[in-house]
Amino acid sequence: MKRHIGFLFLIGLLQSCVSNSSIDTPTDFSSEMKGPRPAPVKPPCISPRGPVPTSHCEDEVDFPREKQFALVIGINNYEQGRLTNAVGDAQKVAASLRDIGIEVQLETDLKKSDLEDAIANFANKLAGANVGIIYFSGHGSQFHGEDYVLPMNNKEIISDEDLGWRAIKTQDIVDNTLSKASAGILILDACRTNPYSTTTGKSPARGLSQTAKGSNSLIAYATPSGTEIPDNGKYSKHLSAVLKQRKNQPIEKVFKEVSRRVSEEGAERPVYTSGIVTDVCLGGCFSPQSEPVLPQPEPVLPEPVPPISKQCQELRKDWNMGLISDEKYKRELEKHHCR
Repeated sequence: MKRHIGFLFLIGLLQSCVSNSSIDTPTDFSSEMKGPRPAPVKPPCISPRGPVPTSHCEDEVDFPREKQFALVIGINNYEQGRLTNAVGDAQKVAASLRDIGIEVQLETDLKKSDLEDAIANFANKLAGANVGIIYFSGHGSQFHGEDYVLPMNNKEIISDEDLGWRAIKTQDIVDNTLSKASAGILILDACRTNPYSTTTGKSPARGLSQTAKGSNSLIAYATPSGTEIPDNGKYSKHLSAVLKQRKNQPIEKVFKEVSRRVSEEGAERPVYTSGIVTDVCLGGCFSPQSEPVLPQPEPVLPEPVPPISKQCQELRKDWNMGLISDEKYKRELEKHHCR
């Protein structure tokens, strides 16, 4: 009988333990830790107009995705008048153009036939493009008001008349190549010292005539008309820097800034001519819809000045009239908290 009662007591105890789930069931603390993860904190960003809110970073701004291409040419190994820095100049400019998102084709030390092929192939690429850019660093020459860029095998140019069929006319580059794009930019870092200055029978004219022009085209020169520059890389140094610093800004601002910086080093002021009638910005222009709206700081207002009490006014009046001494005046000021 005792065993039977003990057995029933044990069964009842077990049932009580099972039913009391609040005691036996372990607490799921992990559920309290679940929830939406905090949004990742984005680093601050810089737009071409300065710091902007993270939500307006450039990668989130609706920039127009333009087709912009560049052909960059540099020639050092001339048969007549070898240069030192032209290829390096081209490499610097090519790197800056790539940094701002422009597709670049870099060519160096080209003979006449190779130079013609490079320009012709580039013309095919520009069909339907927004912007086409050609940068040439090397020797240039002029004859009868026309400018020419010289290929590496320039020793074959015996007389001025040879320029017409042994060099490349800059006006032809504008008309036949850059005109394929909506806007064209020709940059001539090609006013180096005349390679024929010590050879009779060849072009004695200094610099370029700068007569080339084109519809919706800009033509930039490293030095003014009829002047020459040393082979020192100053123009390309400033051009490559300003290209990156003036990304998304009108192209005229780029060359104005280049001109200013070069002239501040004591060199001849670079010039450019522009027939561009539309907005052209390397890397794309800001539009009113895409331009970040910068937060305006709250105006800082001066703290309001409490009015002077009537008692303080009377005290000051008595002091001005000499009715009270300076010592008493100071005591009364402190007593009545007068300013």
